[in-house]
Amino acid sequence: MNFKEKLFFEIQYFRIFYFFNRSKLLFLVLFRLTH
Repeated sequence: MNFKEKLFFEIQYFRIFYFFNRSKLLFLVLFRLTH
């Protein structure tokens, strides 16, 4: 695996991780509003 591929995978991983955390926060906010 070369440097460009490594960088690409790290960016993809970061995006997924960030999106997951953000959706989890959104879910908690919605849960608090509805309950």
